[in-house]
Amino acid sequence: MDQYWNPSWPADWQRHYAALRELVREESDPTIVTPGITVHGMGIGKWPARQRIFL
Repeated sequence: MDQYWNPSWPADWQRHYAALRELVREESDPTIVTPGITVHGMGIGKWPARQRIFL
């Protein structure tokens, strides 16, 4: 474990980001991510909308 790895975002954020990145990477066309889409049991569809609130 890297003793200097201490990101300011929570682990849950990182998991959702990685799952969304995996979903989008598998698509060849632009992907519309809507509520209800899940990846590995996580509700990925709502996650991008929640991130926009904090921008």
